[in-house]
Amino acid sequence: MMGRFTSYLSVYQDIFRSKTKYFFDKAQTYCQGIFMSEISNIERVSEEMFANYHQMQHFITESPWDYRELIDKVALDVGRSLPRRKLTGLIIDESGWEKKGKKSVGVAPQYCGNVGKIANSQVAVFGALSNGDFASMVDARLYLPESWCSDPVRCDQAGIPDEERVFKKKWEIAVDMVKHQKWLGVDFDYVGGDGYYGNSTELAEAIGQMGYVYMLDIHSNQTLYFEECAVEIPERKSKKGKAPTKPQPSSKGTRADRYMSGLEEKDWQSIEVRNTSKGVLKGGYHFRKVYIFDQDNCRMLRRLLVIRRTKNSKGDWEYKYSFTNANLEQYTEKGIVYMQAQRFFVEHCKQENEVQ
Repeated sequence: MMGRFTSYLSVYQDIFRSKTKYFFDKAQTYCQGIFMSEISNIERVSEEMFANYHQMQHFITESPWDYRELIDKVALDVGRSLPRRKLTGLIIDESGWEKKGKKSVGVAPQYCGNVGKIANSQVAVFGALSNGDFASMVDARLYLPESWCSDPVRCDQAGIPDEERVFKKKWEIAVDMVKHQKWLGVDFDYVGGDGYYGNSTELAEAIGQMGYVYMLDIHSNQTLYFEECAVEIPERKSKKGKAPTKPQPSSKGTRADRYMSGLEEKDWQSIEVRNTSKGVLKGGYHFRKVYIFDQDNCRMLRRLLVIRRTKNSKGDWEYKYSFTNANLEQYTEKGIVYMQAQRFFVEHCKQENEVQ
């Protein structure tokens, strides 16, 4: 197995050289150590591989190899390797790691998904290509909090390049990632993401403008409208208090979970979701054209609402809500269901990386 892994790594050896030095051996040692060590830091990798700690530290922090060139080559290789029997998705997700101290780049008290709360941690946005049962990470970008971007001394001490000190929200990082993969020539058909990314109308608009379909999860409290109503300043209903000044939809909206609770059995259709270790997983699905209110731009935006229900191990229903710009004239219900289900495999990619 290690022989096959070494052979695979050799494809990337030209990245780990300069005009005067060749340091692929350090890259090879580090990668092998990552797989063999239970704790994947430089100290443990060096111990596991009987390598010189200071040389390994220098390789990671000082050697002039281009991490972006490496990641981009992986992205192109993965894109070429995936089968084309189904749609390929670029799935955006994030992950965080608890950290002690203040010197690790980007570390700050912030929400960390791995612990489910605010914690002193680093957070990164990841991109993975997914096709059917196959998925692999192809991009990763560290989230740099505003507290870092506004502290040039701290950035200098951490060696952060000037061009990387601009604060970007996570959805903006996701836009950069999609644009970059498109520029590279990586082949994918749609973009997926969890509820944080589905909450961003800016991300959805950017993906659509690039010509891609999006399938973005949303929160159950998302307000839905069932007609493209006018957006206007409401009439004053009483002389008491301040008069309304902000435009609002002229019709009343409904929360997604409340809309779902009013559905009848005939409103659901059974569709196969994906393969599992126990066979094919089926889910109940409901589709409906809806509108949402874009408060920042005072407009109504059209979406296709996709609701999935599946039973958990206790026999209780679990629900998943998503928005997409795909339509049922262009895609079959099964095709839309397939796109919604692909985040499962990306979650496994993250878990495998975190184990390492």
